[in-house]
Amino acid sequence: MTRAEAEYLLRKYRIRPDREKGQHFLVSEEALRRIILASDIERGDRILEIGPGIGNLTTLLSGRAAAVAAVEIDEQYRPLLGAIQAVNPNLTVIYRDILKVPFQEIAATLGLERGESYKIVANIPYYLTSRFISRCLHYPALPERMVLLVQKEVAERIVARPGSHSKLSLSVQFYGEPELLRIVKKEDFHPRPEVDSALLRIAHMHPWSYPESEERTWQLITFGFSAKRKKLVNNLMGGLRLSRETVVDAMRHASVDPDTRAQSLTVSDWRSLARALPGT
Repeated sequence: MTRAEAEYLLRKYRIRPDREKGQHFLVSEEALRRIILASDIERGDRILEIGPGIGNLTTLLSGRAAAVAAVEIDEQYRPLLGAIQAVNPNLTVIYRDILKVPFQEIAATLGLERGESYKIVANIPYYLTSRFISRCLHYPALPERMVLLVQKEVAERIVARPGSHSKLSLSVQFYGEPELLRIVKKEDFHPRPEVDSALLRIAHMHPWSYPESEERTWQLITFGFSAKRKKLVNNLMGGLRLSRETVVDAMRHASVDPDTRAQSLTVSDWRSLARALPGT
């Protein structure tokens, strides 16, 4: 969909994009093509899309997949999306806040009752990205992959390596393999946002599959990032209420430098700490 086509649809359906809801529509046909390629959609695929808006991505997804469930919070898009739905019987639009839609409703809409897999493909509003990813990672069934257009800075945080880790990057990398595929310039959107975006793919997604306790590991991570400027040993001492000697001994046993900070640890390091610290 070109910029001219997007502007025509907005005029025709008297739609006023809401910047506070992150309504910036992709008007680069090349970027849309890249999203579809990264999604690797096959005829039998089931797709969850967030924020379909004017339906530029929705139309492409519906033409390739077996079923598409698009969740849109803004009712002003109902007439336009209804017209798209009329010629795509495999498309269902749910007019709700994605953060309040139970997974069971999504599963029923996509026909996942027999354990079929699904994918998430979306141009995510910037304000929603972290919360949506967090919610998705707690779904009873994870998608096999996510292909998201997100704020560039957020994508860079998600694919961070040791030394720059955050709770967000770890929350993704424990459950999948994120990759920043390309930068999408702000000029490729209408209305134009203030920052660039990035195409992010999270592949090989899986539920917690490690022998260490998921709850205990995340408890340690939460304590570890409680004060980013402090050394990890101090944060763990305060959170766990253990002596310095106990924590230092456990860190050395886990081959983790007691002088390091939380952002330097790998997924493997956190698992080692979960095994080494008392209470696991």
